[in-house]
Amino acid sequence: MAKKIPKFSYTGQCSTGSDDTYWYIFLTTSGTLTFDYAKASVDVGCVGGGGSSACIQQDGNPAGGSGGGGGYLASGKAAVEAKKGYAVTVGAGGAAPAAWAAGNDGGTTSALGISALGGKGAGKMGWKDSGTPGAGTGAGGRGGSEVSASPTEGGDGGYVLGFGPYGGGGGGGGGTWIGGAKGGAGGGGNGGTGGTDGVDGGYGHPGQVSTGGGAGGPGGGYEGTQGGEAAAGGSGIVILRGTQDDLLPVFFNGVQLSEIWLNGVKAGGLIRDGVRVFTRRMKACFA
Repeated sequence: MAKKIPKFSYTGQCSTGSDDTYWYIFLTTSGTLTFDYAKASVDVGCVGGGGSSACIQQDGNPAGGSGGGGGYLASGKAAVEAKKGYAVTVGAGGAAPAAWAAGNDGGTTSALGISALGGKGAGKMGWKDSGTPGAGTGAGGRGGSEVSASPTEGGDGGYVLGFGPYGGGGGGGGGTWIGGAKGGAGGGGNGGTGGTDGVDGGYGHPGQVSTGGGAGGPGGGYEGTQGGEAAAGGSGIVILRGTQDDLLPVFFNGVQLSEIWLNGVKAGGLIRDGVRVFTRRMKACFA
């Protein structure tokens, strides 16, 4: 039987799911999270935002840009109190630079004391210099630095709490006359195609939202044409996972119980009128 989703409210965007073992809550934008009832242990997974690629905007530069790094991953456990609001920050993808500049890092994602850094933006490009690929869970691919120079693919991302992949690196942009490389598994954007005679280089592709994917690098230019423009990294995500259902809470002297002891024996639960109304929460004892 699928686990029952606990009662909660969230001021940002979210979705839920469940299977026979766990319930899941997916938070895709920043907000405030409040559970109706306390939870002794919640698994928390965070994915930082992906880094952006760098911008070329140099006439005739044959180099394709390198990709941004995928957001980093982190996980841990947390206890939550009833009716308490918890601030959640979902890291934004690094913004694409509008001028000839390095890429921007992705934002940090944090929830319930767990945080994951954003992937690094690609380094600033130079003449026949694709720039340094962004670091991350999946590193960005290197752009092609010369005419007909092939780029490399972005690194693959990883998994958090059984979901993924997340945090794929962006693919490198192709040098003149060469196609862009693929982004890494986990939302990495593809690199742009290198320019040809009379055709500008292609734009880098953005990292996929809610995956922390890095942006693909732009394609290089050619004689009289410009290289492509940079792209933004993908935003991160928070995943919450648990097993503790919202059974009717039992209170004693104003304290929500986690254990009931009767004549020295710990009860596994409490049933009233055929309905199970108790599960272990905060430790308490009476005889």
